[in-house]
Amino acid sequence: MAGDAAGAVPRPDGFARTRTLHVRTGFMCQNDCIFCCDYGTGVHGASLDPPYVRHLLEQNVGLGCVEFTAHEPTLNPHLPLWASWARELGYPIISVVTNGRLLGRGDLLARLLAAGINRIQISLHAHTPALHDRMARRRGSFADQLAGVRAVLAARGRDPRLTLHLHTTVTAHNVSELPDIIPFILGLQPDAYGLNCVFLTALAERHADETAVRYSAIVAQLQRCLPAVKTAPIFVSELPLCQVAGKLAVDYFGLREAFHLAEARQPDAPARPAERGFDFGPQCATCALRGACDGVPPAYVARYGWEEFVPVTGAALALANGAQSADLQTLLAAPAGEWTITGTERRSGFTTVHLTSPQLPRPLTLQVRPRDDAFPAFARTATLNITLAGPYHAADEIRLARQLVAAVQGRE
Repeated sequence: MAGDAAGAVPRPDGFARTRTLHVRTGFMCQNDCIFCCDYGTGVHGASLDPPYVRHLLEQNVGLGCVEFTAHEPTLNPHLPLWASWARELGYPIISVVTNGRLLGRGDLLARLLAAGINRIQISLHAHTPALHDRMARRRGSFADQLAGVRAVLAARGRDPRLTLHLHTTVTAHNVSELPDIIPFILGLQPDAYGLNCVFLTALAERHADETAVRYSAIVAQLQRCLPAVKTAPIFVSELPLCQVAGKLAVDYFGLREAFHLAEARQPDAPARPAERGFDFGPQCATCALRGACDGVPPAYVARYGWEEFVPVTGAALALANGAQSADLQTLLAAPAGEWTITGTERRSGFTTVHLTSPQLPRPLTLQVRPRDDAFPAFARTATLNITLAGPYHAADEIRLARQLVAAVQGRE
């Protein structure tokens, strides 16, 4: 089953939670982003000791994905070596989270790819130099980061196993610009695009008067920008689910990450899921989405209170899920009657789709989930993973499934 893939686990609330080992390689950064959760520019502490990183990687291979992150990892001279260790140990996904400023110059990108990096995540917070550089508080950051994006895109053209994820942090600075930012970022053709709503910790909390924005304001802009049927590989994080239920397709929020960190004071222990330190209000206990929610940053509650957090009822959730099933039927519909969808069933992190066709002697069952390269699939479109249910399939079933994939791609 697709949900059994390395790097991800199904959850009973209908969301898939990816499992990732976070290795905090960075200890300095060229930018000084006003919303930074790692306290911005300058030197903060020291790099991890290489033998400890090796031990950390060896202890956590079962997580399936390693992410080199914190501050700016590309400033750490050990990064190519550490990536090569992850490849040697068999991690299928080896990722780096970076501002990308160094990837468009010199041979660093080539060395990282040769070492085994196969997923690069670059932050790009605006569509213009003026806005981006104001948020990063560094002149020239937009030009450097865009050059890094284009260098990775060129490398992806030579090696399709490389994936590029772009990320935008939504703050009070850029929330009103999302109708322009989102198409600009999607125009760069990333494999995935994450909209990460600012959460008020570290520098973002210190500068809350400039960075803080109500969830309702973010949702209002996303309703203008995101279609009711997910047609682009967009993922939104840091928005409590009660704020979006019935307003935005849940597929934008269906894949969530469990951060696994190691405690240096316990070097022999495997990394464990990190606690976010977020809060739940008294009304959250009755919410139908309580098990899928990470809670709310305490600084947000201190600023805005609990009044906007209204529990989602089971009936409302069922209604929203029914609407999304109808949307999926529209996306998968046959262009000229080659097949008929006879039913859809929402499961844990995916939807089972049953169809019949004059071309087939028996019904065909598919499993459809939001696109995620951590999951195996028969085919991937821009927004979906499509998997044939069951272990054996005849040639006519495979041929029909390819027709369906082509129809979806044509609509996307």
